[in-house]
Amino acid sequence: MLLTHHIKYSKIAIDKLNIDRLEREQVMIGAKVNDLCEWTNEYQFFFPNKQEIQDIMSSRKELVFLEDRAIYQSHFGNLTSLHAMSKKPDEPASITKNELVEWFEFLNDVALGNKTIASKNKIVSDSVQISNMFTGETIKYRQIFDADDTFRIKYRALGMMLHLIQDAYTFSHCERDEKNKVVQFYSYKKQNKEKHTEGDDVQDAEKDTLLKQCKSCLENILNGNRYHYDQILSLSSNPQNSGGGIFV
Repeated sequence: MLLTHHIKYSKIAIDKLNIDRLEREQVMIGAKVNDLCEWTNEYQFFFPNKQEIQDIMSSRKELVFLEDRAIYQSHFGNLTSLHAMSKKPDEPASITKNELVEWFEFLNDVALGNKTIASKNKIVSDSVQISNMFTGETIKYRQIFDADDTFRIKYRALGMMLHLIQDAYTFSHCERDEKNKVVQFYSYKKQNKEKHTEGDDVQDAEKDTLLKQCKSCLENILNGNRYHYDQILSLSSNPQNSGGGIFV
């Protein structure tokens, strides 16, 4: 889903909730961090010299898109489940779903304060639900949350859950049947970038469901309860391996 849409739907979902301003700010940053990873704090952790990053972007060098960057892995590597997508073509839907379950379980724990993480730790070295996705990677928690302190990480985890819910209903990320069950998770690697972008929003018929799930997630976590994601990850009776759908 386009970042502008993530911001829009997250604002609608959180609008009338009784939540502190600082907490709200971090939830909204968290709703963007799946797409931006190391970028939400204006590169202060990873590019302390802002002129350096401006030079990189203006010259179109792709130094930022390296395998040790979470932003690279979340779009082109092993972490595309951060966007409710498969990491490679022809991946069974059950594998993508299992990775999404692991993300939701992990983020539930962090957002509820049941799990405190050391931001500078390599994720692969910890026995957390998501660690198996980081085999051979040097990525640390601070690269995923783009934060060091416990307060920011906790509420950004909640925002990341909103992002996952929104991507799970995005037209160019997965196909759903008439019962709103997942038929196929798509793979970036099988899609045309321009076609993907054209479909990078939720369809009108599913907007109410998406917002209901976002509000349920917020209300449950803020009331100290786990968010139950079963509905949005329910597979059809005959799920397909990942492909590009109509976006090839």
